[in-house]
Amino acid sequence: MFLAAGKGKLHRPFNNTVSAVFVFGDSTVDVGNNNNLMTILKSDFRPYGIDLPNKKPTGRFSNGRLVTDFIAAYAGIKEFVPAYSDLQLSIEDLMTGVSFASGASGFDEKTPSSFGVITMKKQVENLREYTTKIAKKIGKKKTKTLIEKSVSIVSAGSNDIFIGSKGVRNVAVVGLSQVGCAPAVVTLNPGDGGMFERKCNDSMSAGPVLSFYWPGAELKEGPHSMWALVSCLDLAQ
Repeated sequence: MFLAAGKGKLHRPFNNTVSAVFVFGDSTVDVGNNNNLMTILKSDFRPYGIDLPNKKPTGRFSNGRLVTDFIAAYAGIKEFVPAYSDLQLSIEDLMTGVSFASGASGFDEKTPSSFGVITMKKQVENLREYTTKIAKKIGKKKTKTLIEKSVSIVSAGSNDIFIGSKGVRNVAVVGLSQVGCAPAVVTLNPGDGGMFERKCNDSMSAGPVLSFYWPGAELKEGPHSMWALVSCLDLAQ
């Protein structure tokens, strides 16, 4: 996924009560959770990260910021959503949200298991671990409020996931990404112009039929929760 790094800080455009952003999914939203895993599916080397402020790879499968970084900044929470596996995170970093996503993960557990990455089930279990860790610092009552006011973003190959039982109430499920723009696809299966022109292969990307508006079109809304389907293309525009 190639996105512009963006210049300057994105300021909150409205009064927002969102407490934190939590991210689940695959390489489209992995920000470094694969870095320390025994897997070939990593992006902690150049040219990944060349458009980030320090021009260093972080584990994002991108030249710059991810859609989830833009969402967090737009909501006025933080400029970058960190990886849950980052042992250097402060309690403040944890309280405003993290990414549990892992490149090559998916809802079929056979897929991530074959690559040695974090399954979706494990990602949700990590949210439970996160909740316990935070509760030890700020107490169960404040932790419950933090989770309930958070927004969770799911970006993977299917929309079939259920994490409401973990206390999360607001969930944005990101539609299919522009797979045809992924560096590996551009190199191995380039679009018009061949690999030297480095153009996206549109035939392998999701079409306009999958496009929804942001804020997301509601899929399901309950008395205390909301699910929304979001297009990563609309977010990047």
